[in-house]
This record gives sequence, C-alpha cells and structure tokens, in this order.
Amino acid sequence: MSRITRIAQQAQVSYDLGLQQLSLLNKAIESNKEAIKAIESGMSTGNRNMMDLLKAYSDLHKAEKAIPILKAKLWQYWWQLQWVTGSLAI
Repeated sequence: MSRITRIAQQAQVSYDLGLQQLSLLNKAIESNKEAIKAIESGMSTGNRNMMDLLKAYSDLHKAEKAIPILKAKLWQYWWQLQWVTGSLAI
C-alpha cells in the first residue's frame, strides 16, 4: 500500500469517527441539560443536592468545550483528505 493511500485512508477514517463523536457530544449536551433540569427539580424536593448540580454543570461544560476542538480536528482531516486526493487547487 502506498504512503498516499495510507494517509487518505487514515484521514477518511479519522474524519468519519470525528463526525460520530460530534454527534455523540451533541447528544451528551442535550442529556446534560435535561439532567440539570431534573436535578434542579430534585433539589426543591430534597432528593438532590448542590454537588449533583455542580457535577452536571461540569459534565455539560466538558462536552461544550470539546466540540470546538473536535471541529478543528475535523477540518484538519478534511483538508488532509482534499490534499491527498488532489482536490485542492493552488
């Protein structure tokens, strides 16, 4: 297998996996937002506490913070794939 073919395959696989990860992160954000609502409701009844709420906000922040980093990597893989397939015009 040539080096160019290997780079193209790696870029394509990385790009596809990145898209899947982006989808999962978006689902995690929605899930964390729902968890925050549920915890806030639970705090009023005494079933949940502030630590639960802080953990949920921390999880939400981690997912939100990971998205721009992942998007930058997706662009990197996309450009790499364009370069290796000769789709870039100079």
